[in-house]
Amino acid sequence: MLCAACANSVPPPPPLEIPAQLLHCRPAPDVPGEGATQRDLALFILDLDAAGADCRAKLGAVRGIIGSRGPECLRQCRQG
Repeated sequence: MLCAACANSVPPPPPLEIPAQLLHCRPAPDVPGEGATQRDLALFILDLDAAGADCRAKLGAVRGIIGSRGPECLRQCRQG
């Protein structure tokens, strides 16, 4: 039996769309091999930091997109 009083009269939000460029992070650099100089290690650390910053920025942008849709979107995302 259906109950009209319990029916949801609010239409569901449109599907959530995340821009493709936000779904991929800059790859981590290759770890310097044996015989690497201090300069090689310093450049590795800088590149690793840049890759992490790229990923954090993209995750923040995705979080902003989801958050702008409010609680309805969060429920939709959790349900799959």
